[in-house]
Amino acid sequence: LERGGWNGGAGGLDRASSRRLSLSTQDGMSLPSSEPLRFGDTIALAAVDAGGYICCDAGLTSLAFVDHVTLFASNAVVHNLRACCFTITPKCQYEAADALRRALADSGGESRAEREVEVMERHLATLARAAEDENNTNQMEVSRMAGQQVSYGVPVQLQHSSGRFLSVLRSRAAQQKLALEVALDPGSKGSPWLIRPAEVVKVEGEIVMVSDKIRLASSKLYNAKIACYTDAPIASRAQDKVDGTAHAAMLHPTVSERFEVNAMAFPSTLEICRIRKWQSGGTGGIRLEEDEAAEDNKVLVDKVTESLCGMDAVALWRSDDRYLAVEVAASTRVGWVPKTRAVTESAGGNPPRMHASALWRILPVHLDGAGESLPRGTTPPLLIEHIQTGLYLSRGGRSLILTPFGAGRQSCRWSMVSREASMEALAAAGAITVGLEDGDAVWLCAEQENETDEKRNWLSAEAHKEKADVNLGRAGFTIAKHQVKTVWAKLRANSLPAHLDAIEVRRVPEEAAEKVGRSARAVQNLQGFKAALQAVVDNET
Repeated sequence: LERGGWNGGAGGLDRASSRRLSLSTQDGMSLPSSEPLRFGDTIALAAVDAGGYICCDAGLTSLAFVDHVTLFASNAVVHNLRACCFTITPKCQYEAADALRRALADSGGESRAEREVEVMERHLATLARAAEDENNTNQMEVSRMAGQQVSYGVPVQLQHSSGRFLSVLRSRAAQQKLALEVALDPGSKGSPWLIRPAEVVKVEGEIVMVSDKIRLASSKLYNAKIACYTDAPIASRAQDKVDGTAHAAMLHPTVSERFEVNAMAFPSTLEICRIRKWQSGGTGGIRLEEDEAAEDNKVLVDKVTESLCGMDAVALWRSDDRYLAVEVAASTRVGWVPKTRAVTESAGGNPPRMHASALWRILPVHLDGAGESLPRGTTPPLLIEHIQTGLYLSRGGRSLILTPFGAGRQSCRWSMVSREASMEALAAAGAITVGLEDGDAVWLCAEQENETDEKRNWLSAEAHKEKADVNLGRAGFTIAKHQVKTVWAKLRANSLPAHLDAIEVRRVPEEAAEKVGRSARAVQNLQGFKAALQAVVDNET
C-alpha cells in the first residue's frame, strides 16, 4: 500500500486484492486457487442448500427444478447430469426474433382480403430476413467471445444442453406465488443474467473463478433472482407416505424431494461446477497413421480423430458380433445379445439404429471435467448408466445387474483400460492423442473392494455357445442346435485381462439417445400419474 496506494504505481492493489491478501495472511489461512470461468465452458449450478443441481428436462417440461439427491456432493455426478449442463454464452439480441413471433401469432385467425394477405406476406418475409441476420450476428458474437474470461456484473446467457436458454418468464410460479417462473425458451429478453458474487471478498469487475459461490440476477427484470423454493416441494417421498399419494413415482430412486426453481427478490447461493472446458478445436486429437497411398506404406500422416468423452452415449460390442444389453423382462439382468436383437436396419440408406436396451452412457464419478475426453491407459472411475432405465451397471457377485445407487456404491464403479501396446506404439511414433477414440478396444474393470487383492474383476467378453435340444416334431427325434439367445455377462477374476475380454466402445448419436431417455422419463411420469390417480380413487372409496 505504501508503494502504490490503492490505485497508483505498478505495485498498486485494488480493494478486492487487498481483501484477499488480508484473508490469506491471517492465522496462516490461504484461499484455494482456481481457474477462471470462460465463455464456452459447460457448467452445472449446484444449489448446495437444496442438495441438488438446477435442472431442466427439455423433453417433458421446460420449467427449472432441483432434485434433492439423497447422497448429494457438489463434486459427484448425479443421475440427470445432462439435464444440469449449461454453456456460458454472451448476451444476444432478440428484437427481430420477438417481432417475427408476434407477427406470426397475429397473422392467424380471422380471414383477410387478398390485398391484405399479400401485404402481410411481404411483411413476414422482411421480418424473417431481419431475424436471420440477427441470428447470424449473434453467432458471430458467440464465436468472438469464446474463450474469454467471464467477469462479475457482465451479462451472460445459460444455454441448456437441449439448445434452449434458461430464462425468467413473466408468469407466476406454481409453488411460490410471489415469484416468477424460470424455464427454457429459444431466447428472449429474459435470457440474460448478471453473475453477482455471493462472498464479500469478491466485487463486480473481478474474474469469475470455477467453484465460486455466486447469485444470478436477471438483467431485464428488477429483483428477479434465481431461488430454490424448498418450503413446498413439488414431489416428496415422505409426504406421499403421509398423504397416501404417489407423486414420488416420478422421482429417481436416489431422489427424495423435488423443489421449484423460480425468480424472486431473495436469491439462493449457487456453486459453479465445471463439466467441460472450452476448447478451440473441439474434442478431437491428432494421430499419426500410415498413408495407404504411399508406395512403401510406411509414411505417417496426420489424421484428426474424435475422442470419447464423458457423458457420451455408447454401445459395447464384442468380437462375436454381440452387444451388451439389458433383458428388462428378466429382472434387469445384463447379457450379450446378438446383433439382430440390438441393431435395427433402417430403410432408404439411413444408418442403422441401436435398440434402446443396448444404449449406455459413460459418466465419470467426479463432476469436475466430467464432459471432457477420456484419457488413454486407465481412465478415472466411471459409472455406466443404462439410458432406457436410468439405472447403473453394477456387479452382483460374478454376474452383472442394474442398480439405482450410482456413485454411492463402490460396486457401480468401473475403469476402462486401453491396450498398452497400441498406446506405446503411438507414443514412440511421436503421435499426439487427446484420449480414447470412437471404436477403441478396451477392457472393462470393476473397482476393487480390497486394495490388497492382486486379482481384479474383468468383464468377460469371451464367446459362449449354449446348446439346447430342438424337437423336430413328426421326425420323432431331437438334435442339438446352437441357440440364438442372450448370453449372461460374467466377471472374470484375474490379475491381468484376457485377450478375448477386450470390447469395442462405439459412440451412438446423441439424438437417438435423447429420444430413448425422453421416452423412458415420459413412461415413468405416466406411471406416476396413474399411481396418483389410483390413490385418489382408493381414498374416495
